[in-house]
Amino acid sequence: MTMQFLSEIFFIFLLSFTVGTLPAVQVRYPYPLIILTLSIVLLPLMTGAILGAALFTWIPIIILKVILFLLLIWIVIYLYGIYHPSYGYMPNHSKGYIAFIALLFFILGVEFAASGVFSPWVIMVILPLCAGVVIGGFIVMIRLFVFLKFVSFIHFVPLALFLFAAIIKLL
Repeated sequence: MTMQFLSEIFFIFLLSFTVGTLPAVQVRYPYPLIILTLSIVLLPLMTGAILGAALFTWIPIIILKVILFLLLIWIVIYLYGIYHPSYGYMPNHSKGYIAFIALLFFILGVEFAASGVFSPWVIMVILPLCAGVVIGGFIVMIRLFVFLKFVSFIHFVPLALFLFAAIIKLL
């Protein structure tokens, strides 16, 4: 039970860190996007955990893991398709990434609740930590751009982190 709880928390923090790196890839004005990123991480996670504990405890965890894996692969393909060097992964003309990331965190909240470790107190502790991890991912990605500014593949670190999370979800 403790190991499952720690693995769920690790996965939530890994995805929060990864989503926090997305606005940093944008060249023009990445700072206002961090507030949007916080909202598309925290609100669906909290809603998914509450609704998952109330309505979706009957869904087997293996089905949720497969859905999360397929959604992570779809997000990587989608983000790779909309990537632009100056607009990054969050362009102004496309808002589809918001729906995919919000759905990802909603299903992650449902999985967290279905695993049986849900408690309102745990969510109250996890949400501020999750917000800190999102901001930490943003700061780390900005620092990587400063230190590795001439490395061309640094822009694809968020996609590699999403693929890493998909592989972890299969294990």
